[in-house]
Amino acid sequence: MQIAFFSGFAVGPLLLHKVGISGYLPFLVAASGTAFCAIPILAARRVTPKFVYSKGENIFSACRLTPAATIAGFIVGFVEITSVALLPNVALANGMHAEAALGVLSAMTIGGVLLQMPIGWLADRYEKVGVLICITVGLMALFVLLEVSLEIAMVAGLVTFVIGGLILGVYTLGLGIIGDRVPRARLASANAAFLVLY
Repeated sequence: MQIAFFSGFAVGPLLLHKVGISGYLPFLVAASGTAFCAIPILAARRVTPKFVYSKGENIFSACRLTPAATIAGFIVGFVEITSVALLPNVALANGMHAEAALGVLSAMTIGGVLLQMPIGWLADRYEKVGVLICITVGLMALFVLLEVSLEIAMVAGLVTFVIGGLILGVYTLGLGIIGDRVPRARLASANAAFLVLY
C-alpha cells in the first residue's frame, strides 16, 4: 500500500514539471488521477473480508498492544507529511530553482519505494524493534545533513532519496511489529490505531 502511495507522490512532481502550476490543466490532471484511483476500490468492494468488532476495543487499548509500533506510526506520519509539504519550499528558500526543488521531492519519494526491499530484508533477519531504532537514528542524522546538502542538487537528491526510504521503512517496520506481536483476533483494531496515529 505504501509503495503505491509513495509512487503517486513520486509521479506528482514529475507531472507538475510537465503540465506547469498555473491554469486549469494541473487541476484537471490531479482530478483525473483521483478518479482513476477509485476504480480498484469499486472493483474490490465485493471481496472485502468481514471483520468482527469487539465493543470493548478502542484506540487506547489497541495502542497498548504494541506501543513501539503505534509511536512509530505517529512519528512517520508527522515526518512524512511535513517533509512532503515543506521540502520543496525549503529547497527554494536555499536557492534551488523550481525544477530542482521538485526533483528533490521526487528523489525522496522514489527512495521511499525502492528502499523497502532492503529494509524488509533487514527486518526478516534482525529484531524489528532494533532495526526500527537504527533507522530512526539514521533518519534524524540525515535531517541534520539535509540543510547543508541543499546547496548541491545532486547531493540533496541522494540525501532525500535515503530519507524517503527510511521514512517509509519506519512505517513498514511498525506494521511488521504489529503483525508479529498482536493476536489475529485483534489485528484489525491494532492496525486501525496505527493508521489513526499515522
